[in-house]
Amino acid sequence: MKEIKFRDWDNNEKKFYYFDLEKDEYPDSFWALHSAKPLSQFTGLLDKNGKKIWEGDIIIDKFRKEKGEVIWHGVS
Repeated sequence: MKEIKFRDWDNNEKKFYYFDLEKDEYPDSFWALHSAKPLSQFTGLLDKNGKKIWEGDIIIDKFRKEKGEVIWHGVS
């Protein structure tokens, strides 16, 4: 089963906040700060180093010498 995880960039703190909607509970104050913009969803995929690939990440295709943004449509 795919992990349903999200992350949100905090521009003031200059860091990502990671959370799992199935496990974590957040107060209304958290959502007031983090609901003004879209969240990035974990795609369920890992890169060659085992690092999670998130929606909005920039990936590089070394074979075609191209780079692009990961866009997740919620279909696995």
